[in-house]
Amino acid sequence: MARLLTFLAPADPPFSICGSGPGEFLDLFVSYDVARQEAQNRMDLLLHRTDGGQSKARTCFLSPEEQAVVRREMEDSAWDLWGRR
Repeated sequence: MARLLTFLAPADPPFSICGSGPGEFLDLFVSYDVARQEAQNRMDLLLHRTDGGQSKARTCFLSPEEQAVVRREMEDSAWDLWGRR
């Protein structure tokens, strides 16, 4: 059985996303398969509204090239967090 780690890349408010307004920020969630050492092909996005409006959730699927980019970012982030390579 594969072990999955879920990474969260929060964007601190204020952060503006194309088409969004002030007071909105985005969280990105991607799982990492430790056994296979690869990012999963699914990215979950959650748009938060600080004005009390309803949050919006979306899912997008990553191409193999996008997975490779996300994997490198996730690994760099983990190395920075734990301070070893």
